[in-house]
Amino acid sequence: MNGSGKNKRYLLWLAVGTGVLAVAMAVLLGLQITQKRAIERANDLRADSVTALVFQFEREFLRFRQTLEASVIRPGAPDADNLTLRYDLFLSRLSLLRENPTTELITHRAEYQAAMPHLDDLIAQADQVMAANPLNKKDLATLLVALNTIGVDVQALSLAANSEVAALLESQDKTMLQQNDEIIRLTLAQLLFLLVAAGA
Repeated sequence: MNGSGKNKRYLLWLAVGTGVLAVAMAVLLGLQITQKRAIERANDLRADSVTALVFQFEREFLRFRQTLEASVIRPGAPDADNLTLRYDLFLSRLSLLRENPTTELITHRAEYQAAMPHLDDLIAQADQVMAANPLNKKDLATLLVALNTIGVDVQALSLAANSEVAALLESQDKTMLQQNDEIIRLTLAQLLFLLVAAGA
């Protein structure tokens, strides 16, 4: 009878120990999956970063402005083909900036909300100027003034994107460090439980 009671207690401890270890392993697995997803999101962010989108947009903005300025200053007829090419590339980068899901990271920023209406006004003006055949130098000069004015907004977009990405990466790093700490604590708890079970 005494042996039967010991066997029951042993089986009970074994069942409890197995259950605790199973729960701990499930929690560890969950933390590992969460950490894997966080790393994948960080990799996606690096691969298709909002900072890259804003940088490419700013670069095409500056190239279009530089080409426009050269056409205004240089004697003779403006280089319509080169201007049209630079303008089309600028528009394509602006479309990417608006439509790419990555941009959601900065759409709440005041810099983004201030820049977009100004860019819409600029595009409306530029469409009219660029549609003329031949291009009018006086209108190009007026457009250049508008581009110079909005340059501050474009630069502010780049700063906002850099700020948001830095904050996001810092947050992800903190999350992964916290998860690592939890994994270490759970692993130590499992080891302690195994030692206690072995001693029992």
